[in-house]
Amino acid sequence: MWTALENYLHRRLSLRIMTNEDSMKLFLEKSDFEDIQHYYGRKNKGKLTPIYFILNQKKVVEGYLDSFQYHDLPGTVNKVYNNCFRFSLSEYPRFKEINQAIQLRHEIVHKGLFNLESAFEYRDVMNFGDLILDFAEWLESKIRESDRNREERVH
Repeated sequence: MWTALENYLHRRLSLRIMTNEDSMKLFLEKSDFEDIQHYYGRKNKGKLTPIYFILNQKKVVEGYLDSFQYHDLPGTVNKVYNNCFRFSLSEYPRFKEINQAIQLRHEIVHKGLFNLESAFEYRDVMNFGDLILDFAEWLESKIRESDRNREERVH
């Protein structure tokens, strides 16, 4: 479930930025070049120069969006979503629960499933699924609201 959400977060963001000139412009205006340089350079094992960036803007932005972890909701993902859609993921009423789920995911992936102090019960899995679904629905409504606001600014 979490992996599906991460994929959704990436895809929704990439589609908006890569297919909409206004979103690309807004993203670039709000983003920190050093941030893009750090992520892009780390993935591509080289330094991103301003000239290369100007000549290959779409390629660099696409590489940047592919380079960070989408489970970093409170950090990078929140910042990039805010730059693109003009809302903060931390506005989600159950954001604290999402962060706890991220921490649990981290423990499972990096410390191993059997090293956890508590075991998962059926209700835990169902509650997690409900949380992910609720977050995705909230996110989709915020994106639609962002779209309406953007259209109003254009007209």
